[in-house]
Amino acid sequence: MNKVFCIFCLLLLLCTSKYSFSQSSVTQALLDSSNLVIHIKTTADSFAMLAYQKAVDMDEYWGQFNALLRKGKIHEYHYEADSAHFYYNKALNIAEKEDNQSDVIFILIEIAFVEESQGKRDVAFETLEKSLVIAKELSDSSSICQIYGAIGYFHSNGGNHEKSIENYMISLDIAEMNHYKVDAANTSQGIGIIYNKQKDFEKAEYYFKKAMDGYIALNDTSRMLGIFNDFGILNKNRGKYAASEKEYLKMLDIAKNPNYYWIRNFAHNNLGNLYFHMKRYEKGIENSKKGAEYSRAAGEMRSESDGLNNLAKNQLAIGLHDRAIQNATRSLQLAKEADVLEKARNAAKTLSEAYEKADQPVLALQYFKEHKTFYDSIYNHEKTEQIHGLEVKYATEKKDKEIVLLAKNAELEKVKNTRLWTGLSASILIGSLLFWFQMLKRKKEKEVAEEKRKVHKLENDRLNQELDFKKQELTSKVLQLCRKNEFLQDLDKQVKEMKEDLQGSDKRQAEKLSRQINKDMDADANWDQFLKSFESVHPDFNKKVKHIYPKFTASEMRMASLAKMNLGTKEIASLLNITYEGVKKTRYRMRKKMNIDRSENLIEHFLKLDITV
Repeated sequence: MNKVFCIFCLLLLLCTSKYSFSQSSVTQALLDSSNLVIHIKTTADSFAMLAYQKAVDMDEYWGQFNALLRKGKIHEYHYEADSAHFYYNKALNIAEKEDNQSDVIFILIEIAFVEESQGKRDVAFETLEKSLVIAKELSDSSSICQIYGAIGYFHSNGGNHEKSIENYMISLDIAEMNHYKVDAANTSQGIGIIYNKQKDFEKAEYYFKKAMDGYIALNDTSRMLGIFNDFGILNKNRGKYAASEKEYLKMLDIAKNPNYYWIRNFAHNNLGNLYFHMKRYEKGIENSKKGAEYSRAAGEMRSESDGLNNLAKNQLAIGLHDRAIQNATRSLQLAKEADVLEKARNAAKTLSEAYEKADQPVLALQYFKEHKTFYDSIYNHEKTEQIHGLEVKYATEKKDKEIVLLAKNAELEKVKNTRLWTGLSASILIGSLLFWFQMLKRKKEKEVAEEKRKVHKLENDRLNQELDFKKQELTSKVLQLCRKNEFLQDLDKQVKEMKEDLQGSDKRQAEKLSRQINKDMDADANWDQFLKSFESVHPDFNKKVKHIYPKFTASEMRMASLAKMNLGTKEIASLLNITYEGVKKTRYRMRKKMNIDRSENLIEHFLKLDITV
C-alpha cells in the first residue's frame, strides 16, 4: 500500500509541477499507474479519472478516449458490468464524434463482450455485426480476426458448437496468415474447448497445446492459467483424475498472487466437479461452495451456476436432498438468466435426479422433460447447421462442375469448327496433296476423339461426385436415426423406471409418453425416408435381392440393406429397434435361406455380391 501511495504522490507532483513535463506524458503516466494497480479498484479509478480530467482540460481526444476505456476496463475487471458498459459507451460517443473508425471498432468489441456477459447475447451479436461492417470497409484484418473470434466464443457459450468452430476457424486462418500471435493462441484455445465438450480429446489436446505454446512465447501468465484450467477439464473427461487435480491445485497456488485472484472461482468449481467424479463428496462440497461464493462476489452468473450445480450433485450423493434441490434450482435460474443452454441442461438434470431421490416423482418428471427440452435445442441446432453445410457444399461443387463442363463443350465445339474449316480449305487449295491431307485429318479426328473422351470423363467424374454426396447424405441420415433411437431408448428406460413410483393420472401420462416414444422408434416414415436415400445410392438393390432370395421377409430385406451399408450390429439394432440377440437371430435365418455357411460374414457377402437378374 505504501508503494501505491508513493506512486500517487509522485504522479500528483507531475500533474501540478511548474517544470516542463508535457501534458500527454502526464496523461500516459496516470493511465500506466492505473493499469499497474487495477486490482485496487478505488486507486486505479482515481488515476484514470485524473487522466480524463487532464485530457478534457487540454481538449485532447486521445487522452479522453483512453481514460474512459481504462475506467471501463477497471469496472469490467471487478465484474461491474453495468458500469463498464456505461464508460465504454462514453468512449464510443467520443470516437464517433471524432470519426475515428479504428477506435469505434475496438470499443464496439469491448461493449459486445460486456453485453454477452450480461446474458444479452442477441444484442452482443448485433454489436459485433456493426463492428464487422466497419472493419471490412477499412480492410482491417486484425479487427476482423478478433471479431470472428468473439462470434465463435459467443456461439460456444450458447451451445452452438458448429457455428462456434466455423467462426473460430475463420479467425484462426486470418491470425496465422498475418502472424497475429495473441489471436491465434486465443482462437486455438476456444477450438480446443469445443472439441473437449464433444469428447474429441485428441483434437482438444492438439489445440490446447497450440494455444499454450503461443502464450509461453508471449510470456502471458494470465492466459496460461486458462490453459491449465482447460487441461484439468480434459484430463477429468479422460478419467485421469490425479493429473486433473494437479492442474487445478497449480492454478490455486498461482491465484495467491492478487493479480491472478480472479482464477480462484474456476479452479474451485472444477475441483468440486472433479471430486464428485472421484466420489470424494465432502471435498467436492467444500470446493463447490468456495467456487460459487467467489463467482457470486465477482458477479459471474455462469460460473456461479456451475458451482451451485456441482454443490448440488455432491450433496445429493450423500443424501442431502433438500439442500441439493435448493442449490440446483438456483443454478438453473442463473443459467437461464445468462442464456447458457448447456448449463441449464445440466442443472435441470440434477434437479430431476434430486426430486426422484426425494420421492417426488411428479417434479422429477417435470424437470426431466425440461432437461430433454434443453438437450433437444442444442442437438437440433447443431444438426441443422451440419446438414445445411453439406447441402451448400454439394450445390457449390455441382455448379462448379457444370461450369467446367460447359467450358469444355464450348472449347470442343470451337476445335471442331476450326478443324472443319482447315480441312475444307486444304481440300480446295491443296488438292494435289490429298494423301497428306488424309493423314492430317486422321490426326485431327484423334484429337477430337480425345477431347470427347475428356468430356465424357468429366461427366463421369461429376456423376461420381454426385454419388459420393448421396452416400454422405445417406450416412448422415443413418447416423441421425441411430442417435435419435438411442436417445429415445434411453428416455423410454428412464420413463419406465419413474413410472413405478407414479400413481393415477401421472402414471397414465408416463405410460402415454412411453407409448409415444415407442411409436416414434417404430415409425415407418423413418424407414421410408432412409429407403428413398438408399435407393438413390444403390438403385434396384432391394428388387434384385428379393428376386434372388424370394423367401426374405420385410425385416430380412431391411437387414440386407443395412448390411450393404457396412453397418455394425449396434447401429442395426438401434435403427430396427431390436436387441443385439434379435439381430443375430435374423442373420441366422437369412443364412439358412441363402444357404451360406455360418463362418461367412453376412455383411461382406452383400458388399461383394454382384447381383444380376
